[in-house]
Amino acid sequence: MPLRVPLPAGRRLVALDLAVVVWIGAWAVLGLAVAQEVRGLSELSQTVRQVGGAVQESGRTIGSLSSLPLVGGEVEEPARRIEEAAAAWWPAGRPVARACATSACCWVSPWG
Repeated sequence: MPLRVPLPAGRRLVALDLAVVVWIGAWAVLGLAVAQEVRGLSELSQTVRQVGGAVQESGRTIGSLSSLPLVGGEVEEPARRIEEAAAAWWPAGRPVARACATSACCWVSPWG
């Protein structure tokens, strides 16, 4: 004899349906919130790139002072270190921004 499971009926069925709809809606809202945060990370990585470019330019500017007689020798090494540090920051922002943008698109729509 087959096993029969009694299914809810009437108001209980409507209440369960509403609970499932609310549950799906909550996950959709959570997914959109996560996508928004990931997009924010993408903007942050763009800011890191901009700061890296500005710091690199500052290093070059400080390095141009190395030809001055009194301070030239003192600024050459710090200027080189600033430029090297900025050179590491600037390219690091691009793949992070791309990955964040792709991840955010995947959360909002499976078609990108």
